[in-house]
Amino acid sequence: MYRYDFERKKPVVVDPLNCMVGCTTCANTCPTNAIEFPPLSSVLGLFIAGGTGLAPALALIEQQVNLFPERDMVLLWGMRSEADFYALDVLQSLTSRAPGLSVVLATELPQEAMPPMERLIFTKGNVVEVIRQRDLLAQHRDIYAAGPTPMLRELVRFLDQQGVDKGAVHVDSFAV
Repeated sequence: MYRYDFERKKPVVVDPLNCMVGCTTCANTCPTNAIEFPPLSSVLGLFIAGGTGLAPALALIEQQVNLFPERDMVLLWGMRSEADFYALDVLQSLTSRAPGLSVVLATELPQEAMPPMERLIFTKGNVVEVIRQRDLLAQHRDIYAAGPTPMLRELVRFLDQQGVDKGAVHVDSFAV
């Protein structure tokens, strides 16, 4: 994250590990054009949501679907039980518009099997277990996570243990 230093009349980096996904402001304001980013369309995305953390993740995904529908993205959304999932029609609509988007719905307490839904994958486990099961860290991905604080703490601890670059992890919580 950067801030403008009005005394020195230039932008300064104040928190390089707290950048926002897709933000290129520091590159745009660099007076010497010394900062470059790869095109966002080429960066693999992993969006992890727990419970109502879907709302901020969904806002980012919708933006990416509109800009880069071919971008390789995975949404991993965890809920306590299958009955708790909502907005599945919205997720199906997004996957139909974005061939690069995969949606994995994880639940710790599976009930009756959900009816099959095209391009929505239901699986058992919490988000950390599913990341392991599906090897979602095999390729470098920018990771955006939102949800309950206990889930985010466990996720951040797991990602750190796996050696994931902290600069690629963006967590939407003040309590982590």
